[in-house]
Amino acid sequence: MVDGSVLEGGGQILRNTVALSAILGLQVEIRRIRRGRAKPGLKAQHQCGIELVSRMAGARLVGCERNSTEVDFDASQGRGLAGGDYIADTKTAGSCTLLAQTSLLPALFATSPCKLDLRGGTDAGMAPPADYLAHV
Repeated sequence: MVDGSVLEGGGQILRNTVALSAILGLQVEIRRIRRGRAKPGLKAQHQCGIELVSRMAGARLVGCERNSTEVDFDASQGRGLAGGDYIADTKTAGSCTLLAQTSLLPALFATSPCKLDLRGGTDAGMAPPADYLAHV
C-alpha cells in the first residue's frame, strides 16, 4: 500500500507508483491520493495517465475515477508492457506533460516501440510546461 499523502501530498507519488508498478509487473494499492491538495483525489490528467499506463501494461484497474482518493493498479496478471500507438486525452486543460511523466518510463520498457499521442494543456499550473519538457 502506498500513501499518496506522503511528502508534498500531490500527484508525483501517484505517477511514479503507477509507472514502476507497470514496469515491475506488480500490484499496488494507492490510498489518500493528493491529500495535501486543496481539492484531493484524481483530476483529469491523473485519471488519464493511469488509464494510459494500464492499457500499455494490460493491468487491472479499480477506483480510477475523477476525485477518487483510492486506486488499485494490478500489473501482476497483465501481458507486460506492450508497444504500439496510444492516445491519451485529458479532454481538459489538464497537463499533457504530466501524462508524459506517467507514461514515458513504461514506454521505454515496452516490448516494442511506443508512439504516445498526449493531449491536454501545455502550460498548466503546477506542471512543467511543454517547452521545458522538450529540452530535458
